[in-house]
Formats: sequence, structure tokens, C-alpha cells
Amino acid sequence: MCDRTGQRSPKRAILARAEQLLEDFGGSRVLQSPTALAHAQRIVEIARLDISFDACLLPVPNGFRVELCRFHSSGRQNFSIAHEIGHTFLIELNPALGLPKREAGLDRGNQCSLVEQLCDTAAAELLWPTARFQRDAWELGPSLRSVLELAKRYKASVTATARRFAEICCWRCYFVVWESVTNRRNETIHLQPRAMYRSPFVSPIYKQDLIATENSQFYSALRTKEILRGREPITADKRKCYIESVRLGNGEGAQVLSLLLVEPYAEYVARPRRSKPQLSLFLR
Repeated sequence: MCDRTGQRSPKRAILARAEQLLEDFGGSRVLQSPTALAHAQRIVEIARLDISFDACLLPVPNGFRVELCRFHSSGRQNFSIAHEIGHTFLIELNPALGLPKREAGLDRGNQCSLVEQLCDTAAAELLWPTARFQRDAWELGPSLRSVLELAKRYKASVTATARRFAEICCWRCYFVVWESVTNRRNETIHLQPRAMYRSPFVSPIYKQDLIATENSQFYSALRTKEILRGREPITADKRKCYIESVRLGNGEGAQVLSLLLVEPYAEYVARPRRSKPQLSLFLR
């Protein structure tokens, strides 16, 4: 693929292949659905079934069939479809990679193989084209309100959109997905970090170093639908930073998504934008 695209690394090569497919469908516009892209890559059928994993790409006589978990949100299903499109890019070069295989999803972390990482990279570019997403994010600003709007606009899950926001936008930030641990009466015992995404401009904070006390914003977010904002300590050293938190889902499966913004004057930076910044002219 590097030879075919003229790129030096596998990541840049598969990004170039994803950009080429997008260009065939009108460039970096926001997709209503990745289905048309899938058809262009000989995915002739997409079935939503009662399966316990995210997705599976199956060879059929005239192309491929994608099976999706029908219980997942439409945003998560869109990512799964885009991920399978990434596999077709690789199968074009090596048909042996087309053997049936279950996909475990975006939260595999560093344990997934290079192939799976490349397909996640391709999926992210197909769903959130870099140039368009950066421009839209800049116009909205760094806040959870912006992430929720972008997830709606790009037909993607909120947590995956937050990850993309951290990876390619210019602000120094972290996103933490907290999951609630409950007892038999469905009462929350404590919150623990399930996933963490950071921008490339900040030093790493590790999940095991995070602290969520019962009086913290993170617990308060479970009891409201509103976005909570304020400065709180996040690690044992008691240093405070600007944090926004919002509840995702309801009941036993409820989670909390938190934005940790470490920009100077973070409260000002995170305020809703009243007009499009002039800098957007340079991002076209």
C-alpha cells in the first residue's frame, strides 16, 4: 500500500487510500451514512443481527457481507461499517486478509494488531475527514457542547467523536469515560475510568492516577442531564484544572464523559462561540 499511495508509513498510506475513496464521493463532506462507501468497496450486504461482537466481514461470491450487532447505537454501527471498509483496502493488496474475523470495537486500546489499528485509522478518516472536522471543531470551540454537536453532525457516537477531537484538534485536553460500578440494587458504588483519550500536545495522565471522590463533578453528572462545569482536582497532587462532565445513557449502563481542558484561561476558551473565528479562513 505504501508503494501504491507513495507514502512512507502504513498509517499514512491507509489514510491516503481513505482520502481517495472520499474524493470519489465528493471530497471531505459529512457523510450521512458510510453505506455508499461500503458498496463502492464491494460490500454488497449489511446485516444487523443478534450477535455479541461489533461486526464481522464475510466473503461472499460477489464481494463481502458485513454483519453488525443490531443492539449497538447507529453511531457505533457506522464506525463498524467504516472499519470493515478499512479491511477491504488491505484485502485489495492481500486477499488472505479477507478471512472471516470478529471485530471487538474501538476500545481495544493498544492490544489490537497493526491491521486493526490501520482499519481504525481508516474508519476515523472516513467518518471524520480531518480537514472538515478540524474546521468544524474550531468554529465550535473546545467543550462538551461542541463534542455533542459534532457527534450529531457526523452521525457518530459521542465517545468516538471525543477521541477524534482529542487526536486531531489543536487544544490541550483529555477526555475520560467513567463507568459506574453498581450493586445488586442498581445503586452506584463508585466510578472508574474505562477509557481515556488525550491530545498529542499534553503529557500523559494514566487512568490509575485519576481520582473521583463522591463529592466530585463526575458523580454529580450521573444525577442530571446537564453539562456540569468547574475547576476540580483530578489526581492525587490536588492540582485543579477546568473540567466539564455529562452523563451518557441511563440506568445501569450510564457513563460519564469528562473533558479536562488545560489551556490557559480555559473557562474563556470553552465559552460558546458567537461567530465564526477568522482563523477558519486558513483551514480551508
